[in-house]
Formats: sequence, C-alpha cells, structure tokens
Amino acid sequence: MVADGGGNTERPEEHVLHVQIRAQDFESLRPLLLEDLDFGCRPHPTRHPAGGVALQAYVAEAEVGSLRERGFEVEVVADMTVAWRERQQDVGRGDRFEGGAIAPRGLGIKTGRRAPPL
Repeated sequence: MVADGGGNTERPEEHVLHVQIRAQDFESLRPLLLEDLDFGCRPHPTRHPAGGVALQAYVAEAEVGSLRERGFEVEVVADMTVAWRERQQDVGRGDRFEGGAIAPRGLGIKTGRRAPPL
C-alpha cells in the first residue's frame, strides 16, 4: 500500500511496466498516440524484426490486458516499479517557481513556438 501524496487513505500500489507494443503498421499504432500513455520523452515507432512496427511505453500492469484485447501484441520488457519508486524520492514536493515569481533556469531555450499538432 502507498499513500496518495496528499495524506489520504492508502491504495494498492500499481506496478509500472516497460512494454513494447507491436502492431501491423504505423496507422494501427496511431490511436495510442492520442491516449494518455507514457512514451518517455516522445513516441518513437520502429520497425520490428519480426514484422510490423513497435512503440516502447510505460504502462500500469492493469493496462496490458486492455491493450492485448484491442489487438496489440504487448511484450513486457521490464517491471520498472522499484526504479520508479526510487526516482520519486528525487521529485520535489513544493512549488520551486513560487507561483511564477521565479523563472525556470537551465539549458533550455524558449522559442515561443508550440509543437505542431499530430
């Protein structure tokens, strides 16, 4: 069990899995791009050696069955739960920008442009 961060009642901890989702072609994978899946930095479809195309994603264990029911081949690459839990310790809990009073700093460049829609 794990607390929800707000001090509310505890809930069962979900396993976070690194998966490879495979389909016949890119068009078959396109609907996944509009869903709330975690593709890491960005979705990166690749050709699969056995045919078709594949995407890497991070999903809750409960989502694997749903993806398979929809006709996708899903290979579990790794259970990332422990690593995910450890990385959560690095995430701050406060508002480091103090409501916008402090500007973000770093190597990024603000271009003023948004990415084009899919």
